[in-house]
Amino acid sequence: GDGTWGNTGISNSTEVKEPLELHSLASVETVKIEAGGFHSAAVTMDGRLLTWGKNSNGQLGQGTVSVCEESPKRVESVGGNYVVDVSLGRNHTVILVQSTPPNIFSCGMNANGQLGHKDYVDRCDPSPIMELDDRTILSIGTGSAHTAAISQFGDLLTWGNGRNGQLGSSSGIDSDIPGPMQLPSFCDNKLTRVVCGSEITACVTDQGEVYMCGRESSTGIGGCLARNYNNPTQPREVEGLT
Repeated sequence: GDGTWGNTGISNSTEVKEPLELHSLASVETVKIEAGGFHSAAVTMDGRLLTWGKNSNGQLGQGTVSVCEESPKRVESVGGNYVVDVSLGRNHTVILVQSTPPNIFSCGMNANGQLGHKDYVDRCDPSPIMELDDRTILSIGTGSAHTAAISQFGDLLTWGNGRNGQLGSSSGIDSDIPGPMQLPSFCDNKLTRVVCGSEITACVTDQGEVYMCGRESSTGIGGCLARNYNNPTQPREVEGLT
């Protein structure tokens, strides 16, 4: 892929046309790999997080801002916690750790409030989202400039840019939502997992049902017309998947 910002992890390469082994990760056992807009991350078996690529907004969580980092470097500042998951947006990073609440951290660009700290300040160190100190987060997802999470209660929380309905609420259509917003219940079953596309949010229930919201297009939430499915809104079930 395009390695202009070092996001392929292959030094001195602006374009990598075939899969190449990252020798810098050869000595670690990787259990999760994630690709963002222009940065990448890996979670290791022993709970470490490594990041590389573009870092102009501090999205690598290395404590500094730089043009880019071509090789994976460990993220030290997650409170010494065991990292269990990571999700990358276009220019932001959300990290899930094994700890008491809040067990979710974020860093990087915050122009739309996608970090969830109730402000619009970029962060180069992963910071815990204190608004979520009353629940344990089990699943995370990041879009271009929005974030979603599911807690142990099976509820969906969203924040950031919602201008195409990706937050699942009329809130965010005219202005960003810089802090976690819990959505009213929209199905009878418990939510277990959430993922995000650029301008869409998708979640799965414990019964295998799929609900989605955001911008519908031929590559969006299953339709062929560019429409914003924001009801004063809520995610709608995708038929034919259960």
